[in-house]
Amino acid sequence: VSLNAQHYHNQVYRSDTNTASLLRSIVPTDSMWYIAGVTTVVEDSVQRNAGWLLQYDPIEDNIANQRIYSDTTQILDLWNDALIITREGNLACMGIDYFGDSFFAVLNTDGDVLTYKHYITPNDTSTYTKQIKQADDGNYYAVAAVSITGTSLDPESTRICIIKISPSGDILKQLNFAFPDPICNSFMGSSDIELLPNGHFIVSAVGGSFCGVYPPPLATCRTRTWIFEADSLGNILKQYLSPETDRYIDARKLTLTHDGGILFSGTESFVGEGSGTIYFRPRQYIGKLDSTYQLEWEYVN
Repeated sequence: VSLNAQHYHNQVYRSDTNTASLLRSIVPTDSMWYIAGVTTVVEDSVQRNAGWLLQYDPIEDNIANQRIYSDTTQILDLWNDALIITREGNLACMGIDYFGDSFFAVLNTDGDVLTYKHYITPNDTSTYTKQIKQADDGNYYAVAAVSITGTSLDPESTRICIIKISPSGDILKQLNFAFPDPICNSFMGSSDIELLPNGHFIVSAVGGSFCGVYPPPLATCRTRTWIFEADSLGNILKQYLSPETDRYIDARKLTLTHDGGILFSGTESFVGEGSGTIYFRPRQYIGKLDSTYQLEWEYVN
């Protein structure tokens, strides 16, 4: 939307498989918009998900290129949530392949030449990457949810993980953080990460517990938003944990403000009961933390 509130672009595109596609990341530059998502393909008479990369030319107002990464392409197979333009002018993405293993990959902006692809999932865990950023030194930082296989109900088994990756794709360090509320032992929703000039990072995460299916909700039913700042050693310096209520806030996006505060936006949901089942009623949410990580104000639509 332009500054005078007129529609800048208002067109509908489908992937070249002519099936519905889900958008995961949009990365705009002056000359091209890179849009990553998931579509579907049919291979060997089986319908399956496939990674989808669309290049949109905002000057010519048309699609410059689109590629689908199915199981037969042997390039990416499938990617999920995170896509960025690297400082070297390439595309970097975090994804999950058909076997459920997470990978980090760098490829050219046309999406047809793979520089490298490294797997980052240990054998005994499930890793779900949510966001990635590149620091000034060229290293990458990704935020992920990590659960130890077979013990997903154990409060000690779910972690928020920060993964440091070198420009060549090697894993340099992993920092694991336990959710401060042990009842919220399952990772939920999306996360974001912001890098600070002093080498610290700010992370948002959402943890929750099983609420049940039939009314009334379980006494332990709650989901809480956790935003924290940590240093390169994994020491938590400041943090905010949303209150214990019958609602939850999915903090999908962090934005740093000039006064040292943090805007976090996403959805707020209330636990409701109807037709003999439990449901969640969402609405849009924006919250503001001050420089000491106290909630300054919140807005719901």
